[in-house]
Amino acid sequence: MDKRNSNRDRRQERIKQIMQSKREEHYTEAAAFTDHSRHTGTKMFREADKHGEPDPELYWKKGPKPWEFPVAGSGAGPLTGLANKPGGDERYTPPLTTGKLVARGFYVQLVLSGIIFALIFGMFKLDVPLAKAGQKVVVSALTEQIDFSKAANWYAEKFSGSPSFIAGFSGDSSGRKDAAVTGEIGQTLLPPLAEGTVVRTFAETLSGVEIAAQTETAVNAAEMGRVILVTEDEKTGKTVVIQHVNQRVSIYGQLGAAQVAVNDWVEAGQKIGNLKVAGSDGHSLLFFAVKEKGKYVNPADVAALD
Repeated sequence: MDKRNSNRDRRQERIKQIMQSKREEHYTEAAAFTDHSRHTGTKMFREADKHGEPDPELYWKKGPKPWEFPVAGSGAGPLTGLANKPGGDERYTPPLTTGKLVARGFYVQLVLSGIIFALIFGMFKLDVPLAKAGQKVVVSALTEQIDFSKAANWYAEKFSGSPSFIAGFSGDSSGRKDAAVTGEIGQTLLPPLAEGTVVRTFAETLSGVEIAAQTETAVNAAEMGRVILVTEDEKTGKTVVIQHVNQRVSIYGQLGAAQVAVNDWVEAGQKIGNLKVAGSDGHSLLFFAVKEKGKYVNPADVAALD
């Protein structure tokens, strides 16, 4: 009987030693995990010591993103964003910030500039045919004026003129260059009336001129452009406003009828309406004004008015 009890005691003692050894191994692995736990692991394992067994829920609740840190010796890597190297638990490297990217780009450009400068400097120190040819190219680029005539001719050939997809913009019959290309703000406008007499000058109105003509005379656009406004008033009749290039606007007032609408494109000399029916004196009046860059200018300075 004593022998049986002795054998049983030895087996129980052995089991306790094995359990203690397993527990110590578990604590060793958990301690490696807590190296990344931002000072929360110490408290966690203090609580584990009190209860005699680490609580798995504490790992999840108190560990700061535990899935980002592999347990040493477990062979398990991180779930996202971490390098899984054998024998190591390397943390995730965050992406570079904007400041660091700018600094890196500047550094790369500085290095490339230094290399180019060194190459050019060395080329000018050499006295071989290939180096002399390179020297001529560099000197020419730094001293001679660049000829933009070919580029200008190519641009005028490809992009000048009126948009082909807009009806009525197939070309300018007068042979003038498009103001959008030439940039000529003082370009001469066509007269809005084929025949007429200025009866009130710009000096009197400070905004435009009044032109007298025969009853219901056709009113024409002074320049190619887009209609941006058509209004009607009982006293002044209908008014048409056309937007041209170079921030120029032409205004046609006191019309009896308008043959254009907002967003219509018109050519220079195209009919846009008619004057009112003449009064007792047999004449109708047209109010004609021109704005350039938001300011009224004398229509007689930019249009051939009789």
